[in-house]
Amino acid sequence: MKEPILKLVLLISLQIVEKAIKSQDPVEEFKQITDKFGQFISTEVILGSRARFEVHTGNSNKVAKNANAGKILGISAKENSTYYKSIKLIGGEHPDKIENFDEEAWVKSLEDYRNWSCIEF
Repeated sequence: MKEPILKLVLLISLQIVEKAIKSQDPVEEFKQITDKFGQFISTEVILGSRARFEVHTGNSNKVAKNANAGKILGISAKENSTYYKSIKLIGGEHPDKIENFDEEAWVKSLEDYRNWSCIEF
């Protein structure tokens, strides 16, 4: 129940910010936004990477349609199978397909700080 509400709040917030950016006076619009909603200033940002490997049972077609393509690298499964796996990567160099994922190469790509991402704030 919390996730759909959070998505709605984020969508509305994004729309408000986009409207402020496109307005005639963005500075004033942002002042109004912070007056109404407050402001968030992170005191700490953690950079790095994360990899999450999941094995699921169920209908892979349903999950593939609902997957957030920006976060889930891929789903390897047979159509309508009851077994499939997914990989979620934050940071590092991403392979083009889940089948091409090489953990050692991904870890090595993290030696370059430009491949780090924000993993916590």
